[in-house]
Parts: sequence; structure tokens; C-alpha cells
Amino acid sequence: ATYFRARLHMTDRKVAQEAPKDAYLELLKLTKGVDPDDEAAKAMKAEAYQYLVFYYVQKEDFATGLKYANEWNTMDPDDETAKQFKAILENQTGGN
Repeated sequence: ATYFRARLHMTDRKVAQEAPKDAYLELLKLTKGVDPDDEAAKAMKAEAYQYLVFYYVQKEDFATGLKYANEWNTMDPDDETAKQFKAILENQTGGN
């Protein structure tokens, strides 16, 4: 339900919005103890991380965006999008 609430709150995919951000943060909390091999949970978490990285980049909070990019990479080190976001944000923040 939290996953779908986050998606329903997104009215404009080009603008960072509070409601989906809050729902995606809640989703990450709820899925913290989920089996890492659960592909459905992994896909939902990847979407949450992607939105959070986007959100914080839009807000020019690159350090927080990098935090979520790092968590995303830890969860799925083979995800090319996660790798790209991480590299861009490391460059933007000097790796901090």
C-alpha cells in the first residue's frame, strides 16, 4: 500500500514533491528487514532510491542524494542507473 501511495502522489515526474518522498522513505523503513533476494521488494526499493536521489538533486542537496545512491548501490551493485547516479553525485560532492 505504501508503494502505491508513493506512486499516486507523483503528479509531475519532473518536479520534486514532498508526498512521494515521504511515502518512499516510509517504504524503505518498512522493507528494511525483507529478504534481499525478494525481487519484488528489491524493485520497489530501487524505485524509492531513484526517486529520493532525484528529489535531493532537484533540491540541490547533493550529499543526501549521494547517501541514497550509495544505499541503492549497496542493495544492487549491478544496477547501471544506480552506478551512474553514484558517479555523478560523487563528482558533484567530491565523494563526500
